[in-house]
Amino acid sequence: MRKRNKGINIRVTDKEKGKIELRAGICNLSTSEYLRKLAMGFEPRELPREKIYDYMLKLGREVEDLELFLKADQDPEKLLSYTEATRKIRNTMKTIWKLLMSNFDADQKGSDIHGDN
Repeated sequence: MRKRNKGINIRVTDKEKGKIELRAGICNLSTSEYLRKLAMGFEPRELPREKIYDYMLKLGREVEDLELFLKADQDPEKLLSYTEATRKIRNTMKTIWKLLMSNFDADQKGSDIHGDN
């Protein structure tokens, strides 16, 4: 059994760190495992951007359906709680969109989610 007990420290900008963490997450890997695979010549595969886009749209529709369902409950206290919960979900979705869109760097030359310029 091999133990990984040696560290390598690298310096990156906030933007680079965010990009590395995002790409590692998309590949369902820890940051260390992602960088280790890259360094060993293996290119981790990301979930296709189109798939992420599709899932985000689906999630948005599901949140809308949830909001409609929850608004049918006339209990004001519950409605306030439901509204707060769906607001948090939408804020998380906005953050994910921002991360996805900021990930279209020089490799993408400013293309949008569909690959158009």
